[in-house]
Amino acid sequence: SGIETTKRFLTDAKNFLSKKGTILFVASSLANIRDLEKHMTSENYKFEVDRKKHISFEDIIIYKATQK
Repeated sequence: SGIETTKRFLTDAKNFLSKKGTILFVASSLANIRDLEKHMTSENYKFEVDRKKHISFEDIIIYKATQK
């Protein structure tokens, strides 16, 4: 689905992220975005789409995530 590495990063990042820390990361609309967002919710991240840009045949999405 193209998000396995991102999911693993988000799971591991909680051990290093300060309480007020923020993670910015890029995802493609070609990946399973719904699964990625479910994973962020299950890992207790509050997240939002910071920016989105359509390029050719996909959307490039920048997510902003913080710990709940």
